[in-house]
Amino acid sequence: MNNIGEKIRLERLAKNYSQENMAWELGISQPAYSKIERNETKITVSMIYQIAEILKVSPLKFLPAAKFGTGINHQWFLDTIRKISKVLGRKPITESEHEMNSMIHHSDKSNTEKL
Repeated sequence: MNNIGEKIRLERLAKNYSQENMAWELGISQPAYSKIERNETKITVSMIYQIAEILKVSPLKFLPAAKFGTGINHQWFLDTIRKISKVLGRKPITESEHEMNSMIHHSDKSNTEKL
């Protein structure tokens, strides 16, 4: 579902808000708001932020998923650091690796929760 209007509609229904309430909060007419949910009108970034604020969600929830990923491949990064350490003849600091793994786990968890 890459349809912004559909995502907004589903979130609105989950919160049990009416289109009339959303339109009033946004300062537009109900028919104008309905066109947003049906993707019959272009929506601005500013409007996405306003809608997200009313629905108390992240505006990113309404945007399409990134085509090429959303960040660093953490496992590849750690493997690369280990390889560099071997080439340089140094032992990786296990405490730092543990901290890094902990941060990665926390980051992955929060990114999943945002979606």
